[in-house]
Amino acid sequence: MRRNASSIILVSPTLEGDFRLFSRGKVKVIENGITLPNPPEPTIENGNLRLLCTGRAEREKGFHLAIKAVSEITELDLHLDLVGTGAYLDELRRLADNLELNDRVTFHGRVDDQELSRIYSSADVYLIPTIRYEGLPLALLEAMAHGLPTIASHIGGNTNVITNDHDGIFISPGRLDELISAIRRLGTDPSFRRSMSKAARETTERRFSKDRMVTETFEVLSSLT
Repeated sequence: MRRNASSIILVSPTLEGDFRLFSRGKVKVIENGITLPNPPEPTIENGNLRLLCTGRAEREKGFHLAIKAVSEITELDLHLDLVGTGAYLDELRRLADNLELNDRVTFHGRVDDQELSRIYSSADVYLIPTIRYEGLPLALLEAMAHGLPTIASHIGGNTNVITNDHDGIFISPGRLDELISAIRRLGTDPSFRRSMSKAARETTERRFSKDRMVTETFEVLSSLT
């Protein structure tokens, strides 16, 4: 298929090296784009820090690490929202129950787009503690477009989106201690969190708008006619 293709479009630079090896001159990276929500409203600091994870409830997503982090961090007023369903959801519920976190962890299940946007807007920090390789998560772009600083595993497509200590914080995959440290850092430094929030929104405006993606895709298709 690669041999017969006139052009190959990738949504992330992560696989670019492998494709260029066998498809020299055909590869074009066009990063995913999303419809940008309205710019986030300034948040009122009330001492509470809302953490958010979204996606399928699978062990590899690392949601259990987020729950354990909330249990370990007792000096901050934290609340974790988990959005999504999956085979690992019951295990996550049992973990939260065993750690006596039912008042600090909310399982939202599947939600519609309007409710998801509301949850993004109410969150302070987005977490992607995945322990496996992933491509370019659209949920990461959506969170950053809502002005959320992100704590993400340094793996896969995350590395092509986030600039460490600018619009997000990287942690090593599976490292609970690093996740805890990053949450504490953002939770105790509101000015750093606000700066990162502003930078996250600017990153999506500059690189990940749907209009930019459509324009670049059209240019590639036009060149083939």
